Amino acid sequence: MRSIFSFLLVTILVAVDRSAPHDRGAKNRASGAEIAHVSLSKLDQWADCVEHLTGKPLLVANLQSADFSCPSSQQGLARELEGKAVLVPGEKWDLLIGENSPNSPPLATPPEFWKGVKVTLSIESWKALDGSRRPSPSELDQLSTAALGAMRPSLGVEAPIAKKTADGSPAKAIAEINLELLFDIHSLSEAGPESVIGILREKDGGIRDGRLIYGEFKDGKPIFLWDSPRLTTRMLNLKYRDLDHDGIEEILLMGFRPSRGTLADLVIFAATGEELSRQPGGVEGFTAPIETGGAIKFVPDDQGVDLIEVLDESDESKVDETYALSGTYKNQSVESPAQSGPVEGNAGTRANEEGIRLMKAKNYEAAAAKFTEAFHIDPNDAMFANNVGFAWYRAGKLQEAVLWFQQSISLDPRRAVAYLNLGDAYAKLSKEAPARDAYQKYLDLAPNSKAAPDVKKKLEALSASH
Repeated sequence: MRSIFSFLLVTILVAVDRSAPHDRGAKNRASGAEIAHVSLSKLDQWADCVEHLTGKPLLVANLQSADFSCPSSQQGLARELEGKAVLVPGEKWDLLIGENSPNSPPLATPPEFWKGVKVTLSIESWKALDGSRRPSPSELDQLSTAALGAMRPSLGVEAPIAKKTADGSPAKAIAEINLELLFDIHSLSEAGPESVIGILREKDGGIRDGRLIYGEFKDGKPIFLWDSPRLTTRMLNLKYRDLDHDGIEEILLMGFRPSRGTLADLVIFAATGEELSRQPGGVEGFTAPIETGGAIKFVPDDQGVDLIEVLDESDESKVDETYALSGTYKNQSVESPAQSGPVEGNAGTRANEEGIRLMKAKNYEAAAAKFTEAFHIDPNDAMFANNVGFAWYRAGKLQEAVLWFQQSISLDPRRAVAYLNLGDAYAKLSKEAPARDAYQKYLDLAPNSKAAPDVKKKLEALSASH
């Protein structure tokens, strides 16, 4: 999963005509077909407003959200950005740089330094994957025109840094940004049409935020159906796998963040645009990936649907986390109330969701504090107690974890996940007898669960070592 895919050295430098405003709200201009913008953020919507005004899409640096009003004139746009961001004009793309941003890189060049932006866009093909074919040069030209005409008009890039001349003075005040648009053509099912998967991203940037666009060939023409929220595209791996064994493959992407060491983001999309890997606490406009430190295994459950096992980073014979597909892939150790919209609920529910966000950021002790806060608000909630225990388990404080799992079980003796977590804690403490009892109780309560095959393996391993 960690090998870097190389690209064909077939590069077409294109000058895309973006001189006039156009409607990106719902229509693919090339075909008139509807295109869905998955997880459309306020910044995306504002960029669409600006493009109607300027006729150009936006490259965005040091801004992850926008509390701006839709401008109706250039003067209104300037007033809206005053003290918040600087708009750097370009011929085909404009660059928006946030001011006084905590996301600014070290030695960042002040946004006011830049007087213009030059954008170079290359169109390339992925190296062919199993079951894929490489687009021809004429197809690349056709695909790029259609994709750029349909995709939402905002892309995250790294803030440019001015190069120094020989005498130490700043170089020219024209920011140079290189983008690439990469295409793969793949049949996701035997009977279905050829699918087109495109990735637009900064070519040489450090953050490597990008965006996926998906389409299908119909009557020999590419029709783009949806584009994705921003996702990590650094050292990106692209694969296909039929995770639910329904005859249609899903799209799997794994990218690495430069500041996260070996931690990677796993993002999974269905052909319909659903983000199957989306985790609780995600932000609109960005994917909410499964974060991994170790290798990934796909293991079919009793119903034939693939579980995702994240292996321990230091010992790949051990499973660190298990995710099961139930609408989306859910971590089988952390519980969250089922909600389709923003978290409202009571203070305990909000504290629990904040704890889940901290877990996602690997800040386990802070997560334990938030889960504990939720439990103190509602001391009869077994879910909150279980989550406190799991946070302490991930923090390496196993005795504390055991106490909280036992608390969860005392509140709800039929809470299967608490027995699973208790078994894992006892196993790490080398207390094999209570670990076996906890695992067996989990299987008694949830014999047909998606995690049951993995728990059976854990039981067999304990028996073998006894």
